[in-house]
Amino acid sequence: MCGATIGSRSSVPADCTPRPRQSRQMKGSAMPDATTRVLTAHVPLPLAERVDRLAERLDRSRGWIIRQALAAWIDEEEARSGRPLDAPERADARREA
Repeated sequence: MCGATIGSRSSVPADCTPRPRQSRQMKGSAMPDATTRVLTAHVPLPLAERVDRLAERLDRSRGWIIRQALAAWIDEEEARSGRPLDAPERADARREA
């Protein structure tokens, strides 16, 4: 039967055509705009599972968790190196080294 669902809780139609899934990934996240950029990274499964568990516990999206972690890591690296990572080095300082 086309369009009918299998079982009372299934979201898969009997014809097996996938339906758009509402995901908790979008919870609390804004749609991309001109001020954002998509970055892609492959991470080990255990790390991805930790992100998922934390996102669920905090009721936040995966993207939010990853943005927070990335910003914190960059802040730590800048503090360790003593200068912002986005500060350009002077060309003459590089020549003298």
